[in-house]
Amino acid sequence: MNKRSQAGFSVPHLLLGLVAVAIIGFAGWRVYQAQKDTNKSLDNAGNASEVVKQEEKAEEATKAFSPSNTKEKFQVMHPASWAVSEQPAQQDSTTDFPIGQVVFTTAANAKLTITYNYGGKGGGNCEPLTTDTPHNPANKCSTLEYLKLDKINEDAATKAAFSKKHTGDLYVGHTKYTSGKADSGKTSYNICLTAKYEESPQDLLVTGRPILGGTICQVPYSVLYYTITVSGVDNTSPVFFDNPDIQAFEKVLKTFKIL
Repeated sequence: MNKRSQAGFSVPHLLLGLVAVAIIGFAGWRVYQAQKDTNKSLDNAGNASEVVKQEEKAEEATKAFSPSNTKEKFQVMHPASWAVSEQPAQQDSTTDFPIGQVVFTTAANAKLTITYNYGGKGGGNCEPLTTDTPHNPANKCSTLEYLKLDKINEDAATKAAFSKKHTGDLYVGHTKYTSGKADSGKTSYNICLTAKYEESPQDLLVTGRPILGGTICQVPYSVLYYTITVSGVDNTSPVFFDNPDIQAFEKVLKTFKIL
């Protein structure tokens, strides 16, 4: 006969009960710790998310730039964190016409330069040879090709100013440019402002149509000519357009307007 306690339970039963209580208590402690760790992780994730939101908010803060010394006032919006350096329009001894520029510099030291002038002396056109083919570094003349064109939503003042010489439709373009043999025949990629000519005999502003003898992509003029250049970013392959600074530069150019 088994010995029982006064309560009617045997010693083994009591031991099993204690073990069960211990197991349940340990399991409860583990659940509590897991919940505590989860809450801590969620708090950290929330704090990190808040930091990202604050950084994004700071990056979204923009400032307006307009040149200080031109007949025609234009404006672009840029991140407030960028450095801005302006060279006001002045007489250029090499071209004999006023020229100015503004340089926007990102934290990664990529630079967007908008050069503006009133026109004047210019170079002649290059007449391609019949043997020239698009983007051939052995060509006599250069090749310009638009890879992408995004139309800018222009306000009335901007459209009126630019309609003097072309349709008034402005675009931010992606370009591929291969120089002629005399200029080393190198291929490069860039972003630019450009527009359609009213008097052009053919519509050259089309994507995927290489222009033999094409030079730089620019807005011909309303009053000013505008030329865009980028530095501080490798521009020798199409991945140029995937660079975050280049994408930020595109956003700036899309805010272009005449005041």
